[in-house]
Amino acid sequence: MLAILYLDRLLREKGKGIIYDLRFMVPTGVVILLLMLFIAAPGAFFDFISDAERAVYNLRIDNGSASEADVVSFVDGLQEYRMGVLRMDALRSLLFVALGLSVLAPVQRPHPAEGGRYRTAGRVHPGGWLDRG
Repeated sequence: MLAILYLDRLLREKGKGIIYDLRFMVPTGVVILLLMLFIAAPGAFFDFISDAERAVYNLRIDNGSASEADVVSFVDGLQEYRMGVLRMDALRSLLFVALGLSVLAPVQRPHPAEGGRYRTAGRVHPGGWLDRG
């Protein structure tokens, strides 16, 4: 909901080049990078089997109600399924970000006086670097 409200605000500020502002570009780039990492390697960030689930599965093996090979096979399949869900959620979110940017790109242009340079807090900085002087 907040993303839609922000897109609405950006669309109202036509021609002000807000998407060329570093305050917009940096968070958008971070979100895109995180989504791409979740798509590429979801197992690197999360453990898809909880400790409680592990305890239940170990108890089933110890009680003899299921063989170890069956439980391991089930747990591997469950982890793969949950990683797939995370991948698809990240892919869907990446699609929403791309759709939002595609709506803004034709409307937003850098201000002609700025010569297409990046802005930070309304000031022009050559090459996009923050001028602290």
